[in-house]
Amino acid sequence: MGESNENTNGLQRENEQPSRSNGLKVLICSGNLGNAQPDVMSAQSWIPLDGDVEHVMKNTRYPLGQQIDEALMTGHFDIIAIGMQEATFNTKRDDVKTGLKKHTKQLGAFVNVTVDLADKTLNKMSQVASEAAETIVNPVLSVAADGDYSNLKKSGSRYAISNPQSLFGGTENLHWLLMERNPSYECPVHFQRGQIRLMILVRKELIDEVSEIESKAENTGLGSVLANKGGIAVNVTIRNTRICFITAHLAAHEGPQHYKDRCEDLEEILSGARLGPHPRRYDVSVRSHHCFVFGDLNFRVQLPQNESASSLSASITDETKHKEQHDRALALIEEKNWVALNDADELAVGIKKGDCLADFKTLPCNFPPTFKVLRNEDLEYNTKRIPSYTDRILWKSNDTLESNLQPFLYEPCIGYTASDHKPIRGAFVIQPNMDTCDTLTSSTAPKRGLSNIPRKLHIFIEDISCTGLTTDSFISTCNPFISLVTTPEALCEKVKKKFLTKLKLFHSKDEARSHKGFPRTTIMKNKSDPEWKNLDLHLVTTAWNRKTLNGGLLHITAFHYGGVSEENVIGSVTINLQTPFFLEEGDSTMKTEEINRPLMKNGLETGRLKCTLIAWWLQEEQSKGAWLSMKSFKKGNKKTLKKLRHGRRGGMNRKSQY
Repeated sequence: MGESNENTNGLQRENEQPSRSNGLKVLICSGNLGNAQPDVMSAQSWIPLDGDVEHVMKNTRYPLGQQIDEALMTGHFDIIAIGMQEATFNTKRDDVKTGLKKHTKQLGAFVNVTVDLADKTLNKMSQVASEAAETIVNPVLSVAADGDYSNLKKSGSRYAISNPQSLFGGTENLHWLLMERNPSYECPVHFQRGQIRLMILVRKELIDEVSEIESKAENTGLGSVLANKGGIAVNVTIRNTRICFITAHLAAHEGPQHYKDRCEDLEEILSGARLGPHPRRYDVSVRSHHCFVFGDLNFRVQLPQNESASSLSASITDETKHKEQHDRALALIEEKNWVALNDADELAVGIKKGDCLADFKTLPCNFPPTFKVLRNEDLEYNTKRIPSYTDRILWKSNDTLESNLQPFLYEPCIGYTASDHKPIRGAFVIQPNMDTCDTLTSSTAPKRGLSNIPRKLHIFIEDISCTGLTTDSFISTCNPFISLVTTPEALCEKVKKKFLTKLKLFHSKDEARSHKGFPRTTIMKNKSDPEWKNLDLHLVTTAWNRKTLNGGLLHITAFHYGGVSEENVIGSVTINLQTPFFLEEGDSTMKTEEINRPLMKNGLETGRLKCTLIAWWLQEEQSKGAWLSMKSFKKGNKKTLKKLRHGRRGGMNRKSQY
């Protein structure tokens, strides 16, 4: 719907603070702009004025049909992520001023937009025609390239753009338009790569809680060089919760080969746009707590042939087949038969088959297809393309965090008229990780006392086996080993050579190739179904209590050793360290859990891992005998294990544990 009746009460409520108990409200907006500058009314139909949640929810044409918490229906979105494709165009200043004059009465009183301000802002920004440029432009920060921007230094003005020429192709006008609609937000990241753009807006009262900003882009155009197709990934940490936003523009056109190209594009984006201290190891969906993928993914609706057309398929021309598919799609849209359209959606089929984003979720599109439409306020479809759900939003929450992210809106923006796509938006609420005032890297051991002897969390895995390991195509044989890695890395006490030698985990020739200080198994030569039945791994964390585990993840990772580099990841299983299984530090009981999960890499399953996971909070004196206890347990020496569990090794007694 249009936004002529936008709620303008208290756009800048100075005393309003985001509620921690209600979670973070996140709005994902995605649109293929069709290389055309949106007018003010199109922008209103897509980006809510100053992040007003109530206006969006009251005016949606396509409610999810589920009970929504009333707390989600009011206030403002805390974070707005705007992904744009085909977002370069040349716009005359006079065209923008004309549009602003037309809507000055509506907008001026609420967001202090004036034509003079528009003129002043536009005069600061010059147009650059080249689409080969790449930049991050930050109205708040002064940044200029891929990387880590964790040191937030706010400028006095939202328009403190360090390099105005880097916004090319007329898009500086769009940046200004979107920021004027959101005066209560800062823009910590504005990334433009070719025709693809990603803006992250954060409420001003939350900006100080944002840290560890990382960004990277990956081209998937011709030869993986052209930036007309590809993706941008941005990772932000807020309240100790790592959230990744990926916007993408994938290969176009209909047909099986183009479907395959799109699946490969997604794999390439996750493989190339990697972030973190060791980006070669894990894609962003593995390291983050929650990951969104959105954009013009270009997956099409492929309706099954009807019986009459199938029997005459040899004599039917491609043009006739296309018209038949188009007419059937229009009929289903007229009937509002969203189920049939979704059943024929390539993306839904691809996820189910595991061809792409196998560990991601998306809501069914219970609304008309967003492509290919005529550029007007109605839903009229271009006959050259079969109506399809090309514009999409997907998400993934890591191990046991699924319930911490809930969608409450998913809809197209029908009132957008400037493109042959109708943009979409989705709203989500994210419960941040607990105990956000504590961090993993600043934890210290509690002081010893007569009744308080500190423990550390020890993690063991044993009876390790993998099946069906698949490596990259350039690897002829699979030489796997398993390693335990943590995010953040500071959560793990790095394994020392003396310790490894004592435990006899590795032969001396393997020791020189130890995995960055993380414990690992021996290497199995030419094995796609390896087993390590008589070898266990032991990881000692730096965690002295449950608060220091906040935000921590454990990656049980299968690597391929190729004789030159150990960084060829086969796949990983990620374990959330914030579950009750790990967090009961006051309990000296050894806990076990059987793991049987797929190994994931770049959204694809690359094998399967089985092992026994053991968690044990041990005092320092106990940990000296922990490895012996594992061996004793296997040998059936329950007496030795019982002594260790009850703290009787090294002169300890049970009472002294507490």
